[in-house]
Amino acid sequence: MNFKNLAIAALIGAALSVVFSSVPLLNFTNCLLCAPYWAGAILAVWMYRRLTGSLTLGQGVVIGLASGVMATAASLAFSAFGLINTAELINKVQSAVNTDINIPSQTGSNFNCSIGIEFIFGIIGGLIGGALFRTDKAAPPSTEPLKPMNL
Repeated sequence: MNFKNLAIAALIGAALSVVFSSVPLLNFTNCLLCAPYWAGAILAVWMYRRLTGSLTLGQGVVIGLASGVMATAASLAFSAFGLINTAELINKVQSAVNTDINIPSQTGSNFNCSIGIEFIFGIIGGLIGGALFRTDKAAPPSTEPLKPMNL
């Protein structure tokens, strides 16, 4: 397994996951069974196959896991610095417009939820991507009729 291509593919998949799960309006894709996380892992598996030319199912799972780990690390880092907390951003915009709607901050829940969700969906996305893009598929069954055995 080529580590350089693994890192590049996992970073691209993690970036897609973080952007689609954090940007307002795009984060509604989370309603589709956390689609950004497994879609990012599938993208990472596809990218790895494009870079190396070969892929096994096991490599797909490892790439999906790496993408999930990197997405978790990026989400937690951005959350710690307040860059992803979209609820606070919405509250600031609404206070500037003088409305009384208050959306609770989700920094703590984002931290607790991200730990397991991104890993699990990264592995699932890697498994799906590995099954779709693997190059070690078994040969199709033979169409020759069976020959009788001599006993």
